[in-house]
Amino acid sequence: MATVATGGAVPGGPRTFVREATGLTKDISLFDVFVYNTNNQNIGIGVMFIILFVPAFYTGASMLWGAIIAGVLALAHATTYALFAAAMPRSGGDYVYISRTLSPVLGFISSFNWLVWMTVYVGIPAAYFGQYGLSTLFRMMAATTGNPDLIRLADFW
Repeated sequence: MATVATGGAVPGGPRTFVREATGLTKDISLFDVFVYNTNNQNIGIGVMFIILFVPAFYTGASMLWGAIIAGVLALAHATTYALFAAAMPRSGGDYVYISRTLSPVLGFISSFNWLVWMTVYVGIPAAYFGQYGLSTLFRMMAATTGNPDLIRLADFW
């Protein structure tokens, strides 16, 4: 006895998980999926590391082949999460996947580990923004303008 209500993401489209008793609907658009899946992946820092550090530390390495090999290796991880999401579509996340397939204790450990590392990853972009972004910006501005105060400001970062 499920009824279909109009969705907010697609005009006239169906909403998923319509519950008549509570009125709860879960509605998500393709753009929302993209934003939430790339939200905690800092693409700018990844590109910065590739452009700055790969040629410096791995001279003669092919960045194209490195990206292809990394993509193939990441495909196994992405496929695992896709299969878990297909098997448990109404719930998701590391805790749910691991606690239901392996053990609730391992699910908690994985979830706690994720929490700790995500707090680290919040601070790293801020530190790199100052170290590699602002410092380089002020040094280039000092070289262009000849202003020694900008060099002192770059040394601060």
